[in-house]
Amino acid sequence: MPVTGDPAKAWIAAGRFVRSHMPAIPTHFYDDKYVYGIRCDEPLFSQPSATFEQCRDIVTRVAALTDHSPQVVHLWGWQFRGKDTGYPAVNVVNERIGGYDGMMQLMEQGAALNVTVTLSDNYDDAYRSSPAWNDALIARRPDGQLWKSRAWTGEESYILGLAKYMDGPAPERIRYTCERYRLKHTTHVDVLSYYAIRNDWDPQHPASGIRNLVDGRYKVLKGFAAHGVDVSSEALRYPMIGHISCYWYLTGPAPCPFGGTAIPLVPLIYGGSAIWGLSGAGVRGDAATVRILERFYGACAHSILRADSDPAIFLDAFYLNMVPFFALRGRNLEDFERDGDTHRIHLEGGAIIEGNLTTKTLRISLNGVDVLKDDAVFCPFGESEGRPVKIACYSITPCTVSVPVPAGWNATEVTAVALYPDRRESAPMQLRDGSVSIALDARRPVILYRNSREVDWN
Repeated sequence: MPVTGDPAKAWIAAGRFVRSHMPAIPTHFYDDKYVYGIRCDEPLFSQPSATFEQCRDIVTRVAALTDHSPQVVHLWGWQFRGKDTGYPAVNVVNERIGGYDGMMQLMEQGAALNVTVTLSDNYDDAYRSSPAWNDALIARRPDGQLWKSRAWTGEESYILGLAKYMDGPAPERIRYTCERYRLKHTTHVDVLSYYAIRNDWDPQHPASGIRNLVDGRYKVLKGFAAHGVDVSSEALRYPMIGHISCYWYLTGPAPCPFGGTAIPLVPLIYGGSAIWGLSGAGVRGDAATVRILERFYGACAHSILRADSDPAIFLDAFYLNMVPFFALRGRNLEDFERDGDTHRIHLEGGAIIEGNLTTKTLRISLNGVDVLKDDAVFCPFGESEGRPVKIACYSITPCTVSVPVPAGWNATEVTAVALYPDRRESAPMQLRDGSVSIALDARRPVILYRNSREVDWN
């Protein structure tokens, strides 16, 4: 297609052209969900990091402090002796954290809180100690030897040959998992997307990387879908676009060996096709840097919690990442500017993301109105008929924010509610020139409602 204008921005035109040929996201189930994991147990732990009873406390606390926004919770280490044990068998629930009955009760309790509690499963790794171990299901290396992986949590794992596994016991495992654990809506299958193309040199059942993809990985997704369960997975990979909607992370960023400066190419191309988090060495810095990079690469927050996790982990993730992510998700990139160390991403609908990794500053604007500045957010979320249902106000440090009253709201009826783990309280506010002024305490969420009639004080 012809490109006119600034040649330095030809990548935007090219990227939008490629985006127009990308498949749409398979499901919008995750659009408004805060997805996170709970690390329950590992065989090397002296004691569990979260029993099912403690998981219930976590999801209850997160629900209360996020105004009962919908959650998806992945349980890591729910099976056998904890994370990365027992596979490919999934018939034993970890007794040390509460057993089968405890997990079923947790799932029921979660549903009452607008929370989908589900599993973190694995269809790539197998262990000799598993009651379902079978040499014939293991992929082979070119020399014919069983394909060893690594000892993730103490025992060496082997790689399953997915095409032959799906021709064998895997469909029954999928049925059993969905029915035995009463899965609803979604589950997580770790690694499934990570090695999208992987060969199997088994002379009895050879499979190219493409066959393992089509007859293996895609069939795993279809198997769960037949039971009404969507599958999220680990890393964003091109062969999975159009097949998986939610990925735990986008790998990177890392310095380009050819030099140059970073551009938000991934969200430009794939923003209408998937949802992803951000991971890798490039985001292991301070929290401000991570937030700037998450917005630059269009990523949502994916946290791993434990029973003793500081609430600041999920509070910062939800309010400073997820709330603006909900407002920006899926918008096409229209322009990109770099002014020294400052970058500006222009999204359709009048949204601007402005960040600076040197000064550690971040600003997000919607239709000319700032909704996030550095570590404070005052952003609409939860839309109904194109209008905001409420506005989330939150800051890491004490500050006063001024929030314009949205069109269609009566300023005199706006109600502010401060959220606590065990209660809700009316929060003081002042009306000034069509704006609501609120003094925020550190990490104390305040939600603005259109009026008191829309507030559930329970």
